[in-house]
Amino acid sequence: TTVEDRLRTITQQVTSRTNLEKIIREYNLFAFKLNMLLDDKVARLREMINIDVSHGGRAREANAFTITLRGKDPKKITEVTNGLASNFISENLKIRESQAMGTSSFISDELNGVHYNPSIANCFKHFKHEKDSTMDFCFLGDPKGKDSEIAVFGDSHAIAFLSAFDTIGKKIGKSIAHISLGGCPPLLDVWVLKGNFETGVCNKLAQRQLAYVRDHKITKVFLVSRWTTYTDGNYEGKKFFHLALNRDDSLDKNTSRKAFEQGLNNTIKAYKDLGAEVFIVAQVPQQLRSTKEFYYSMYDSNFADVQESEFIRKYSVPMHKHAALQSYTRQLFDGYVSKGDIKLINLDSIFCDNARCIFGTIKQPYYVDADHLSPFGVNLTIPTIIEFAR
Repeated sequence: TTVEDRLRTITQQVTSRTNLEKIIREYNLFAFKLNMLLDDKVARLREMINIDVSHGGRAREANAFTITLRGKDPKKITEVTNGLASNFISENLKIRESQAMGTSSFISDELNGVHYNPSIANCFKHFKHEKDSTMDFCFLGDPKGKDSEIAVFGDSHAIAFLSAFDTIGKKIGKSIAHISLGGCPPLLDVWVLKGNFETGVCNKLAQRQLAYVRDHKITKVFLVSRWTTYTDGNYEGKKFFHLALNRDDSLDKNTSRKAFEQGLNNTIKAYKDLGAEVFIVAQVPQQLRSTKEFYYSMYDSNFADVQESEFIRKYSVPMHKHAALQSYTRQLFDGYVSKGDIKLINLDSIFCDNARCIFGTIKQPYYVDADHLSPFGVNLTIPTIIEFAR
């Protein structure tokens, strides 16, 4: 719905019979015209009201309104005009709230939809018992396909990609093994000292992942994570899950980066020694605010200078900011790519151009929060990832 459509709807509501009858009663209009019928009073008041919508901005879109009322009593005219303006603003807020609530409902459906996908429901069976590291492997893709040749490991971002790998497995006729925990990087021989779980849980999980690849002769391993969580945090340096090579190491950025480098090297070497190809899915762009905050802000603005689509672009993360956050981890990955040790799956071209990494469309966000892709966003990555899985 464009701003002009919204203003047109509000104008119709404000000048509706129900609203005008209320105005007539509230301000005791036409009180001296005792023989005048209510229908005639409503029609007369409607003739006295003029609502002009002005246009501006680059798109010449409606961005303001003016209410004028013709009459002989200046005080009464002022009161009625202010009343009409208040009604106009009130109706505008109701529409914005309705739009925002609709988007919020859609976002919730997007987030919850993955849990009700029968093909991947088994991947969520043990989430209530995450902390004791008893989660078992689940299987995506074609249940009638060959024994699993592909495995997907990672943190919560790997979990966000489950629907994509499920679709990919079905398209190529293969079963795909998966096990991940939020906040656990799929790296060997490192300790997560400050994260979601007790120290040691992630370390044990990485060892289980390696053992599975060895025991089941997996040929392709996909590693998916928000990598900067363990090297830089977010754009403000917060939400940092510190890594270490020893349980009693200090909690600082340099220690975490050193552990990340060593863990990455150990992991790539261990999988290569088993004869498996290693595919690293590069971190998708992290946005500056959560999905609900983003869309509520969009509908709460008056779009005075920009249309909705321009608002989305304006407040999506700048490409240079995204690139700066990931420069350290990308440099490490590129080094392994140049040696032929891994293949890097870079998804930037799907979500970014030279200037911005876009949050989504007007009605469909690419994210469920500031950094995890929604099923809609994940679906966009399938054509790229499937080429590496074949």
